[in-house]
Amino acid sequence: MIANLHHVHPERRREPRLRYSWEAFLNLPEHRGGIMGRMVDLNSDGAALLVGRACTPNPGQPVEMKLAYPRVSDGEFQILNDQRWATVLRTEPYNDALSRVVLRFHQRLEEAPAEANEYVLH
Repeated sequence: MIANLHHVHPERRREPRLRYSWEAFLNLPEHRGGIMGRMVDLNSDGAALLVGRACTPNPGQPVEMKLAYPRVSDGEFQILNDQRWATVLRTEPYNDALSRVVLRFHQRLEEAPAEANEYVLH
């Protein structure tokens, strides 16, 4: 699954994004069992993911996100796991079945996932 990011204005990007398609999990206080989503991109401030339209969280809503992302450094492949709170910035229809959800982390990731990461093709 490849996201169409042509509509995103370059001036909104403050650091490179790690674009990948792995599962992510959102815990919402009022949604029992949580929501499974598919990552679109990630940076140290936030993430974008695709979720089913029937369970799309609302802008301003706090969510707890569990994610994993790839990192290759000095030829060594790692999977980094993380869990953190975020706020839903916006949601956009992606297609008939999915919505794109953009999150801002309450606390930044310790590193910029796309910088100095050999997994990223430049």
